[in-house]
Order: sequence, then structure tokens, then C-alpha cells
Amino acid sequence: MNYEYFNRLEEGTLVKSENETEQAFMEKVLTAVFSEESEEMNGKINDQLSPRFTACSAEGKSLSISYNAKDWMLNPNGTLHGGVLSTAVDIGMSVLARYVSKKRQVFTAQLSMNFLRTIRKEDTYTVHVVADHAGRRSVIVHAWVSVEGSEKPAATATAVLM
Repeated sequence: MNYEYFNRLEEGTLVKSENETEQAFMEKVLTAVFSEESEEMNGKINDQLSPRFTACSAEGKSLSISYNAKDWMLNPNGTLHGGVLSTAVDIGMSVLARYVSKKRQVFTAQLSMNFLRTIRKEDTYTVHVVADHAGRRSVIVHAWVSVEGSEKPAATATAVLM
């Protein structure tokens, strides 16, 4: 992941071109954030989780990122550790909050998780995040986690980021 793009958004050096739609600009920025590596993130948890940009909506202020549950992420029961899932959700929430607020940094002031279903090794799961409010000082978001092949959510979450 490369968070440098958020620095450029805040500084105003990365802006939408005259003929570019907001949707195309958002896709360009978020694709770059998730596909480019940075020395700063090398070996850190965000890098180790290997998030993949899946989709976004400028109009809906939403972002979806996917992950694969790997062996090192599992708890003794053989299912995805709740802390790993919370981290995956927090990454998605933080990235969307940074994009909609155009800030280089945000921090999670409050995060509430509801664990509804287990995620097993090799499952592909997707974190879907929606920004409900983007103000000058805070961004309020909600999220749900889907597992490929299942219609029921595996988790839901809400957060306030500042």
C-alpha cells in the first residue's frame, strides 16, 4: 500500500483533471493506493494482510476491499482471528475516511465490531465501507464483511475517525 497519495490530496498536488469524473478520479487514486508498494509499509500489518482494491463509488462514498484468510491469521479454532478481521475493517474505514476528507492522516476514535459468522482459511472476504458523514473534524462510517459464496454478512462495524 502507498499512502503517499493522501499526502498529495491534502497538499492539493493531486487533483481531478478538468474532464475527469469524480468516479474515475476516485478509482485512479484508490487503485494506486492499493497496488503500489511503499518502503514505509513494507512488512507492516497493512502489507502483510495484502488488501486488494475491489470497487468504489464516488456518489455513494463507498469502498470495497478484499482479503484472503491465510494460515497465520487464524485463531486456535482454525477461523480468522477477530483482531485480524477488525484490522482489515479498520484499514478499509481509514482509507475511505482519508479519501473523503482529503486528509493525509486520520485516526480511529471509536470502532464497534459485531462478529456474526466465522471466516475460514482460504476464504476470500470483502470489507464494504460507506461514509455516512464527512465533516471538517470527523468521518462517520459503517461497514459489513461478506464472504465469497455466502449471502449473510460475517461482521458489521461502525466507526468514528478524526
